[in-house]
Parts: sequence; C-alpha cells; structure tokens
Amino acid sequence: PHGVKYSLVLVNSKTHEVILLYDNHWPKGPHIHWDQKERPYEYKDIKESEVEEARYYENKKNNY
Repeated sequence: PHGVKYSLVLVNSKTHEVILLYDNHWPKGPHIHWDQKERPYEYKDIKESEVEEARYYENKKNNY
C-alpha cells in the first residue's frame, strides 16, 4: 500500500544465522524478525521507521 516492497537481512557471516530481518510480504505486512521472534510494526515512511526502530533497539539493549 505504500508503494515500497522490501526485505533486508543481517546475517552472521560465520554461523549463517539470521540476526535481523525486515520485510513486508503479503499477508503479514511490515514486520521484523529479531531475537527469534517476529513482531509487526507500522510503516510510515523510511525515515520515520528508522527512528522508531532505533529507539526500540536502544530500549531493548538497555533492559538486558
């Protein structure tokens, strides 16, 4: 619906384990695979999504 289709993956080069995956395939829409979990998020635009995700990961890191 936003005119953008994407998939971005971060993989451990030694173990080939997926660390982080962003994608927006149908029927799930925008979602993130991280920490062995999948969670949806609201896609607004590329800049806003980057800011929101940076805040989420910073909060998660600080709570470990």
